[in-house]
Amino acid sequence: MLAAPMVLAAVIFLIYPVFHGLLHSLFDFQEGRAAWLHFMGYRLALQDRALRYSLVVTVLWSTGIVALTLIISVTLASRMALGGKARRILYTVLLLPWAIPVYIAVPLWRAMLYGNGGESLVTWITGFRIPMMEDPAAGFFSAMAVSVWMQIPFTVFICYSHLKRLGKEMIDAAALEGCGVHEVIRWIFIPQLRTPLLMLAFLNGIGSFKEFTSIYLMTAGGPPLVSGITDRYIIGATTTIGVFLYQVFQGMHHYALTASFGVIMAAGVAILVVLWRTAKRRHAEGRIFRMRLIAAAVHFLPLGPWSWAFGAAYLAASRNRKLFLAVCCVHAACTAYWIAAFGVLEGLNPALILAAGISLDQLSHRDSIQVITPWRARISLLLHHGLFSLSSSLLVISSVLLIYMLVWLSISGANIVTVTGFLPPFASLETFRRTLSSPNVWRSFGNTVLIASGAAVLLPLIVLPAAAALQERGKHSGDRWITMLQLAGTAGGIHTLIPLFFLLSPVGLLDTRTAVILVYTSGSIPTALMVAVAYYEHIPYSLHESARLDGATTAQRLRYIFVPLSIPAAATCALVGFVSGWNGFLVPLLFIRSEGLYPISLQLHRYVGGAASAQADWSSFAVLSMVNLLLVVLMLSRLKGPLGKTALQDYSE
Repeated sequence: MLAAPMVLAAVIFLIYPVFHGLLHSLFDFQEGRAAWLHFMGYRLALQDRALRYSLVVTVLWSTGIVALTLIISVTLASRMALGGKARRILYTVLLLPWAIPVYIAVPLWRAMLYGNGGESLVTWITGFRIPMMEDPAAGFFSAMAVSVWMQIPFTVFICYSHLKRLGKEMIDAAALEGCGVHEVIRWIFIPQLRTPLLMLAFLNGIGSFKEFTSIYLMTAGGPPLVSGITDRYIIGATTTIGVFLYQVFQGMHHYALTASFGVIMAAGVAILVVLWRTAKRRHAEGRIFRMRLIAAAVHFLPLGPWSWAFGAAYLAASRNRKLFLAVCCVHAACTAYWIAAFGVLEGLNPALILAAGISLDQLSHRDSIQVITPWRARISLLLHHGLFSLSSSLLVISSVLLIYMLVWLSISGANIVTVTGFLPPFASLETFRRTLSSPNVWRSFGNTVLIASGAAVLLPLIVLPAAAALQERGKHSGDRWITMLQLAGTAGGIHTLIPLFFLLSPVGLLDTRTAVILVYTSGSIPTALMVAVAYYEHIPYSLHESARLDGATTAQRLRYIFVPLSIPAAATCALVGFVSGWNGFLVPLLFIRSEGLYPISLQLHRYVGGAASAQADWSSFAVLSMVNLLLVVLMLSRLKGPLGKTALQDYSE
């Protein structure tokens, strides 16, 4: 009974939307009844090449982001673990992408890189123009750079936390043995990070595969590709499958088609989630064999030339590492020929990237230590120093320029985004007065506070009783529930929000703050439950036993033991729900239509619009962004004290 509210919320908002989309993709619901099993949506989706093209763009996008993020993060985390002055600077710089919400950071990057028709701050400093809305390559790599910038902090801190477990003694011992920086990183740090990097590769890959907000705000699909023009759709340089699904939803004539696209996207996310769970298994041989089987099975889908033949070859070679690697090399050579002959969109099989990643994971498991010659060590050391200097310099410079751009736009009296000097033309504080005196602005802040506060109040009420019930049942039961909810939460995205849109419409919850609160609360359940269960594991069970021996009833134990000791966990869960509701963008974009209900994220988007918007109010956007960041910092600083002191510490004292 205690877990019933959490289970109900998870089933309705996390699990059922997938089955709702699957049901509507298979059956034609006309006049309230299921007509027949038609597969019309799947036929239209598979007949048009746009779906496959968007999948190719998505795979290239995800692969590039994962590779760049891991390489840069390992370099920065290794240097932080070695100590020195760079650690403090990197700590400060890496906190900025976390502190700025995506609906503020991405438009600022767009203003800094693209400006007005390519004339921007970067053009004023370097003289180079970035035509990211005219040139597909410029649009693709500009959006990828912004996405990598936002994903680096999480990956760096995870890698750094694993390296800190080694302790300074091991690094000092290696230095006494004559090991340089390269040897320490190659033979100590990299083996320590092998398992975390594999997990991070899949987690970042899943996030990049279903990414929508940063792409939508940066390029909205990017400039069209000539080879991406099909009978019904136009695929741009950054039209990933999430953006493509949103475009299909916006121009929807029949829900079956949108549901079919959503189910196909959900299947792709599910494959990555299964691979993520498989990679977490302890036994290396069984884990790699299962991953090879999944890669072989994916090749049986019509995703590229000779896909079935290579799928059979991968399946036959699944038990032999060398044969699997040989098939992958042959497939890569054939793909290179097909790309040269027919282009990337037509010649690339997205499943090849999966097989290549598994092959690279096999090659990384080498038991013997190879002898590194001095010249190779010097080259590796130079590459490490060069990559560290380049990545850290770009992080520092981009962070400084982003803050400068925000201030420059906020005091610009001309409301222009093209930087022509160190100070903006007609610099004044008039924009602050004009923007902050608008009633729509404070209405948007009020809506945001209501949404964030609603999620902050509702989330602990749902999660804490369930966590207490799971703690009573034992650690195994709690871990099983956390795993199931993590899988459901990780697999969610725009493909589950669109079925939820049609699920909430008949009950009158669309275009209401209540729907947004419920969605954000349900989406935060996996994280909040993990935090609460971990907290309750440290509460001495002897307290409950003593209360039972003294004759306390269940209600009395809840009143005098559970509730007082749950205050820190409740505060943490409330903070998770509050931040989720405050920083959200996609859910209000889909569910809210009335301007009077806009949260601050949609209000800011309304000011600057998309990348091709000609009527953008950048000055008001910058002023509201500064106010928004100031409010978030003040609220988090006020919560720092209560979260740092726990009732459990009071009890132990």
